[in-house]
Amino acid sequence: MPQYLHFVDVETRREWVSRKVRRQVLWYGEHCYIRRATSDRKAQVHWYKFTTPDEFWDVMLAWTRPKTRHYLIAHNLKADARALHFVAHLSKRGWTLKQLWDRNNVRLFRWTKGKATLMIADNMNWFNNTIEEIGEWVGVEKIQIDWDNPDQDAVKRRCHNDVLTMIKEFEWWLKTIQERDWGNFGITATKQAWNMYLHRFYQGHIYLHKGYRLCKLERAALKGARCDIQRMGRWF
Repeated sequence: MPQYLHFVDVETRREWVSRKVRRQVLWYGEHCYIRRATSDRKAQVHWYKFTTPDEFWDVMLAWTRPKTRHYLIAHNLKADARALHFVAHLSKRGWTLKQLWDRNNVRLFRWTKGKATLMIADNMNWFNNTIEEIGEWVGVEKIQIDWDNPDQDAVKRRCHNDVLTMIKEFEWWLKTIQERDWGNFGITATKQAWNMYLHRFYQGHIYLHKGYRLCKLERAALKGARCDIQRMGRWF
């Protein structure tokens, strides 16, 4: 199970670049770092507020250590990535992009620096719902904003609640994986389904090799397969 979790959400405002072009720039953001409890260590929870990308990255990356894997999670990751300039800031701070997956609502970026690893994932990798729908399920209100005349206090509450929604949802998800014995943590819902199949139902043996002729034979014989979720949520 992941031990080091970061949840982030940002609120943006419109800024006109020219008469016909406008962009969304960071207005306010909140970040929560959670170091999950172990048998000999209590959980740690740290909340931070920021108004610039540098503020966020200074705090977030300060927690990373060699031989650890930190997870940074945001809902609808593309919006947060643009506001916080993920690629520019991580690159200039010495991090290297090792893996990239961005298709439909599944997004995953693996960055490394020395022996430290940062996994950046979209919350929709597991929960393909709106943050408002998830909030209703976990009991956290989605604050509505009049964006033509936004109230700053309401914007801050909205941002905080969106982060809290992800935290509560993820607490339930990790607890469910452990209680129902679904195997190792999967970086997507589909990967979790595959891990559960291997852990609980697969009866054969998996052999790894690099034999060229054998690889050609195996690939020619492969008909293709996919392991996915039949249904997420309550049946009744």
